Parts: sequence; C-alpha cells; structure tokens
Amino acid sequence: MTQMEASYSEVMAQQMQGLTAALSLRRQEETMAALQTRQANLIRQYEQQLNELMQRQIQRQQQMEQTMSQQQEQIQKHIEVSPIYKAISHGSLFTYPSNI
Repeated sequence: MTQMEASYSEVMAQQMQGLTAALSLRRQEETMAALQTRQANLIRQYEQQLNELMQRQIQRQQQMEQTMSQQQEQIQKHIEVSPIYKAISHGSLFTYPSNI
C-alpha cells in the first residue's frame, strides 16, 4: 500500500468515525426529544387530573357548607318554637320579686 493509499484510508476511517459519532448523537437527540414530549404529555394529564380533583373538592366543600347552613337554620327554627325560648324572649321564665 502506498503512502497515499494509507493516508486516504486513514481519512476515510476518520470520516467514518465522525459520521458514526454524528449518527449516535442524532439518535440520542431523537430519544431525548421523544422523552421530553412524553413527559410534557404526562404533566398535562396530571395537571388536568389535579384540576378535576380540585373542582370536585370545591363542589363538595360548597355542598357541605350549604348543608351546614340548612341545618343551622333548622336548629334555629326549633329553638325559636321551643317553649323555653319563648319564655326567655318574653322575659317570663324568670320573674324576680319587685321588692328586692
């Protein structure tokens, strides 16, 4: 093999190594891009699930507050119709002697 052929073979081998390295890097970039896309999709799904859970919790909280308010109104009505409440509100439950 002549020196020119050896030099040519060396250059070709270096080019092949460079191309192999470039191909490897390109594959890694594609893999990373696919991974990023997958992670972004998962994050969107998790955000949507979190938003749905928060909305459900808000609805439950509102329902509970409404139920508690209704129960408080019912309790207040029962107190107001109670004979003891009527006696207290009219001042007739405790009568003090006027000469004290």
